[in-house]
Amino acid sequence: MSLLLNALIFSLTAFAGMGVLAWLAYGANEQK
Repeated sequence: MSLLLNALIFSLTAFAGMGVLAWLAYGANEQK
């Protein structure tokens, strides 16, 4: 149970991190 929960949290964190990086990259391109 705990292992599954940790895997879910890890995947959500990784997905959110990638989304933030993509958003920052998009914002940097818009600034130029």
